[in-house]
Amino acid sequence: MYCSNCGNQLPDGASFCPGCGTPLGEPKKETKTTASFDRASASIIVNKKSEGLAIILSLIITGLGEMYVGQVGKGIMLLIVQVLLWVLTMMFLFPFIIAIAVWIYSMYDAYTLAKYYNNYLVENDGNTPW
Repeated sequence: MYCSNCGNQLPDGASFCPGCGTPLGEPKKETKTTASFDRASASIIVNKKSEGLAIILSLIITGLGEMYVGQVGKGIMLLIVQVLLWVLTMMFLFPFIIAIAVWIYSMYDAYTLAKYYNNYLVENDGNTPW
């Protein structure tokens, strides 16, 4: 055991420090001062998904944000629907409005999925939702 004031080693059963005279209460247990991460904390840090990056990826290519978050099937489906809508837009003008709506939905969905993913990681000790 060591004195909390001066750091001198204390004899067993001492009621005060022989080096500085500080009265000693109940002996304090040594605590680890360095921060240590357990596996769950490390898993959360490593697996966390950026909501902003998910939005940007879906902004560039519809469905890419969903793929980044881990919903690959949903991302591929959105991409296929978007491609079909753009092909139909070349023939008719109306699908253009739907294509824009799907594109905006994809960005919103990627953001909410990334947010859900990160919250799930924290609440479930680093386990992924899917």
